[in-house]
Amino acid sequence: MRRRWRTFRHDESGATTVEFVVVAAMVVGLAVAVTAAIATGAQTGADRIAKCMEIQGKLIQKDISYEKQLKRMQKRCAKI
Repeated sequence: MRRRWRTFRHDESGATTVEFVVVAAMVVGLAVAVTAAIATGAQTGADRIAKCMEIQGKLIQKDISYEKQLKRMQKRCAKI
């Protein structure tokens, strides 16, 4: 029994598998974190664009030149 215990204790064949599993779990965790960060940034950008488009729809007037309207839109959207 002691001999089996010594053999089991010194056998490292399963250690490599455990290391690969741990590294794979870390890679998956990192991928999830990066994906979440990118999704948050993309949503923020999309919200800003939607708000700017909403403002532009309210600013369009037929009695003002296109250049003046464009300058107004650029000023207002820059604040967002």
